[in-house]
Amino acid sequence: MCKKFASERKMIVKFLFALVAAICFVPSYAAVDKYGNTVPTKNPLVYNGQEQQLVSGAKVVEPGEFQYSKEEEGTYSSTIPTAILPGKYDVWYKFVPEDPDMEPTIPVDIEVSVAKKSVPVMWGELDLPYNGSAQVPTASFIGRVPGDEVEIVVEGEKEYILAGKNYVANASLAGTDANKYKLSGDISIEFNIIPANITVGDFIAPTAKTNLMYNGMEQALVNEGEKKDIEGFFLYALGDGSFDTKVPTAKDPGSYTVRYKFKPSGGNYY
Repeated sequence: MCKKFASERKMIVKFLFALVAAICFVPSYAAVDKYGNTVPTKNPLVYNGQEQQLVSGAKVVEPGEFQYSKEEEGTYSSTIPTAILPGKYDVWYKFVPEDPDMEPTIPVDIEVSVAKKSVPVMWGELDLPYNGSAQVPTASFIGRVPGDEVEIVVEGEKEYILAGKNYVANASLAGTDANKYKLSGDISIEFNIIPANITVGDFIAPTAKTNLMYNGMEQALVNEGEKKDIEGFFLYALGDGSFDTKVPTAKDPGSYTVRYKFKPSGGNYY
């Protein structure tokens, strides 16, 4: 008999403990008012160009309705307040019982934020050939709401013209609707201006002298090349010999091969 009573007592204690634990761990989001109604909560909102309800989740168990206003002393209605633009908003709510003898609840404020739309920066080519003008890389983004006037602008920390490495460009948003967005990813980036290749159109090539006749003297074998807009100089080599700034000459009759190349000054060209 004693053993049976002890066993039943343990079962009662376990039941009470489980009941207390369940009561203690009611989720905080299931907040209720004095009438047992589940109160509204703020919505996690991001700008999308559309009207969005600022709160949701209200559940009524007592006959009546929740009413809302954007001002504590404003006009309350059952219509849930909405917003389009990013920013912070106040939503006041109260529960109004259907029974006129029952008092409405005291208005409660919920602070709601509509976040700016995050758009990732996508950078273009970061190795830009020298062209004699200031350069920065291009950048773009996706996710613009149709109809919004917003564009990405890229600026260098200073004017970058000469070939060089580790220049810095910064991206930002501009336009009437730029304040509705924020850039994500690498807003600042390093880029290079690389030397450009010299082409035959960038200089006047040397030409072979014609009608050379033996006269016992050293004679220049080619007419010197001429530079155009690119600063630099020509180098010449006779046959397989080494290059030099001097135009190759010859005295004895025969056929000769003259090689040449144009070497630009500075580091803006190869």
